[in-house]
Order: sequence, then C-alpha cells, then structure tokens
Amino acid sequence: MAGRPRKPTELLVLAGGLRKGRHGTAGQDRAAAPQPAAGCEMPAYLKAKVPALKRARELWAEEAPELERLGLLTKVDGRTFARLCVLWSWEEEAAQQKRAPLATALLAEIRQLEERFGMNPSARTKVRGTGAAGKPANPLDRWRNRA
Repeated sequence: MAGRPRKPTELLVLAGGLRKGRHGTAGQDRAAAPQPAAGCEMPAYLKAKVPALKRARELWAEEAPELERLGLLTKVDGRTFARLCVLWSWEEEAAQQKRAPLATALLAEIRQLEERFGMNPSARTKVRGTGAAGKPANPLDRWRNRA
C-alpha cells in the first residue's frame, strides 16, 4: 500500500472532515445494499483432523465469532478466512523456527487478507459489516443514521 493509511471514518466525522464528494457513502446506512447471508461455516478441509491444520482451526475458533458478530464474516467469506487462518499458523511456525524470509513473505500475504476483513483501523474505513440484525455494527453509524 502506497502512501499514508486512510483515516478512520469516525475520526473524520469528529474532526468535521467527512465530505460526501470525497468519501462517498462512508457515513450512510449500508443496510439497504444487498448483503450475503450471515454466519459462516468452517470449510471441510479445515475441519478435517489433519495435525498440520490444528493451529489454523484454533485461530478460526478464536477470531470467527467476533467477525461474524460484526457482520464481516459471512457465508461467502469462509474459504478466504480459512486461508488467512492457515497463513497465520504457518507464520507462527516460521517465526518459531527462525525462518525470517518465509515469515516475511507470509506476513505480506496476511496483511492483504486482514485488510479484506477490516482487521486494522485503516482497513475498517474501507470495510463495513452489519451486525446480526442487519443494523450497522458501529454505534457511531447508528447515531449518524438515526431518524
């Protein structure tokens, strides 16, 4: 990613810098747009009792419930999130074995996938989920969109 990371939408609102022409629908309700079905099952290949994937399954169990609650992990995201869990487990193993070039390469791929799920503050300006009830997951969005 080139340049400075995007400023989170909440900070733009507080600073009075959110502009419709520049930021599009960043502050509007996204519930009207079609959304994939909520909930996500672990893919079959990750469920298989393969010892090499044990840590990836543990990572899925740790992270998936919160992403589902925020509406960022839906039915269509399962394989991509499973790949992220596998990469996380491989990166942990590479770091423990002091294999720096492999760990560095894995981290680059992990960062790209983490951005797809809004797993850092600047990525959350690009990705918005909805809570389980189809309402904006962010309390500030609910306040902004009150009628």
